[in-house]
Amino acid sequence: MRVGILVDSVRNSRATYEITEWLSSQQDVDLCCLIVRNVKTLSLGQKIRKKSFAAILDAIFYRILNKVDSLFIPRSLRKWQSSFDISCFFSETLEIGFDVSPSGFVFRVNDSGLKEINSRKFDLLIRAGSGILRGEILETARYGILSFHHADNRVNRGGPPGFWEIINRSASTGFTIQILTNELDGGNVLFRGAFPTKRFFLSNYLNLQKRANWYMKRTILYLLKKKQLPPFYERLPYSMPLYKRPSFIIICYY
Repeated sequence: MRVGILVDSVRNSRATYEITEWLSSQQDVDLCCLIVRNVKTLSLGQKIRKKSFAAILDAIFYRILNKVDSLFIPRSLRKWQSSFDISCFFSETLEIGFDVSPSGFVFRVNDSGLKEINSRKFDLLIRAGSGILRGEILETARYGILSFHHADNRVNRGGPPGFWEIINRSASTGFTIQILTNELDGGNVLFRGAFPTKRFFLSNYLNLQKRANWYMKRTILYLLKKKQLPPFYERLPYSMPLYKRPSFIIICYY
């Protein structure tokens, strides 16, 4: 099975590294291509000019939140903060151009990039980057694009992962393994699970990454053995808010 992984950079999280290393050991998997997203980024000055004072304040305090929260990560999860170069596992690294929406959240592969991806004839693509993928790239692999949503997509769509469950005092924090569609965090669900919510945001997210990886491996093993995807879960309407990065007020509440 020809597999490619979509990333923002060759350096990735420990969770992505672990999945990639495991895939490289599977006899029936050809890790043929690492696809690195290439987008035009705004300068710091351009980013500041595009944002309101309130948005800048929210961004500053979100950074502070991450710094403070990192002090409370237990020793068992600290290594999951590390990043690794995963390009060594692939026979080819391909840089592909993406067009970005005005909001900065939606990404579409440009025409030349689509030709490059289609020419590789992937059986499966795995999304390990940020942003919302839209357009023809969703149809480029035989089985589609496999992706984590680090939340239960019945009650939490958006982000940041592991944060809103604490604000909402949820006893558990869910995760979703899905084949991407054009609906935000509303893909064809292959598996859902959940773990007890941790006290701190980053610890909650890292614990979710660490423990959910086993279920991603199990999903891929099913595909390798059966030559088909697991049955999709029933699709349900979503009526909760579309979550986003918390405001200064919400961070103070946290």
